[in-house]
Amino acid sequence: MEESVTRVFGKADHCEAFSARASVVAVVRAVRRWAPVLALLSVSSSFAFCQSVLNFGFETGSASPWQILSGSNATVVKSPVHSGSYALSMSGAANTYVVQTVYGLTAGQQYLVSAWVDVASSNTAVLDVDDSVSSSTAQQASQGQTNGWEFISVPFTADSSNAMNVHLCSAATGAIYWDDVSVVPLLATGNYGFETGSVSPWQISSGSNAAVVKSTVHSGSYALSMSSPANSGVIQTVSGLTAGQQYVVSAWVDLSPGNTALLIVDDSASSSTAQTVSQGQTSGWQLISVPFTADSTGAMNVHLWSSGTGAIYWDDVSVAIELVFASTTFSANNFRLSQGESVYLGSLTLVMQADGNLVVDRGSTALWSTGTGGQNCGTNECFAVFQGDGNFVVYNGTTALWASGTSGNSGAELVLSATSPYIDIVNTGEAILWSSSGPPLSPSNPSREFIYFNGQLIAVENHP
Repeated sequence: MEESVTRVFGKADHCEAFSARASVVAVVRAVRRWAPVLALLSVSSSFAFCQSVLNFGFETGSASPWQILSGSNATVVKSPVHSGSYALSMSGAANTYVVQTVYGLTAGQQYLVSAWVDVASSNTAVLDVDDSVSSSTAQQASQGQTNGWEFISVPFTADSSNAMNVHLCSAATGAIYWDDVSVVPLLATGNYGFETGSVSPWQISSGSNAAVVKSTVHSGSYALSMSSPANSGVIQTVSGLTAGQQYVVSAWVDLSPGNTALLIVDDSASSSTAQTVSQGQTSGWQLISVPFTADSTGAMNVHLWSSGTGAIYWDDVSVAIELVFASTTFSANNFRLSQGESVYLGSLTLVMQADGNLVVDRGSTALWSTGTGGQNCGTNECFAVFQGDGNFVVYNGTTALWASGTSGNSGAELVLSATSPYIDIVNTGEAILWSSSGPPLSPSNPSREFIYFNGQLIAVENHP
């Protein structure tokens, strides 16, 4: 089931009408599968379910369902990429963009919209978000030239429209590459806005003069102030994390000259896991964010740090799950994974190995596979393909090694998910035709073997 929605932009430079087709089955599956994960967080939240940016990493090999502004030469490329096999490229035309509407937001809930971007020296990337009705709601984050991939983000509070437009914009003509776009609800840490009027449960480092103040606040009545001495700050441990899951830690900061704010996150056991983002002098409040992947400690230390002696103010610290990776959907004849290529699903990877085995793994742990390893792929090339007939098949050249056995379903969809059962094939009525939670049909289940030639089923061999 799909829904077609027409929206009209309120911005002067976003004035076209467009149709957005949202895959309902992908969103429903993402909601159902992430519910237990959300319950693990030791933080409070008011949202009911997650939102999914469709084709967030452009792994379908096309821009759709992102809508391309007339005149833009936005296209999907294989290099450079932040993750997976594809990214979105823009160049040659200034003030152009692609856009996607994300539905199902909760009014009043704050979300963090983020993306990874690689920008040439002669351009500026702009991540722009509005409520799909009025330009007055727009929030923007811009990024000039980068040395490789850079993480950018912008907060957005949903209103009664329960939707947002996410624009990936190019301000000039130099090359810009976009990848891994996400929308996540923000979850507060303990005393995240310092509204108790005290620093606790944040721990103050020795010598720091960190204190809660009533002036210079981002929201509410209080914020955290710190100045001299240098290299001091506060810390809080957030527990109940899921190993392998990626999170985004964010904070609002206001800095005077002579200092640099550091948002540092580590695993509470080793400084070698630290991820850091720094912010120099600001003109008012600035949001900074850093991604962090939880490990076996199931916890993270969040440091709000001062490297100099000028005044710094912190407020509204949050931790968000990268829910965007919950699931993504491919239509029949629109997914192919060649040997050595991967699709990233949050902490998981679906990889077509060079030995002919299609594997879902988390780090070095295989969670599911087709059991087709040990192949001499050579020049024939081993690959997995979701065929036009709805059958998901692993080939070595023209020889089929494994199949889902779902041919005859041209309207089927392949659903890849970050949680078990990882891979589903559903029909147009959303009924599950095949799932990786069951045993592979061939060759791991020796009682039944499907034999294909050039993608066509020619025999079914039953073994004793």
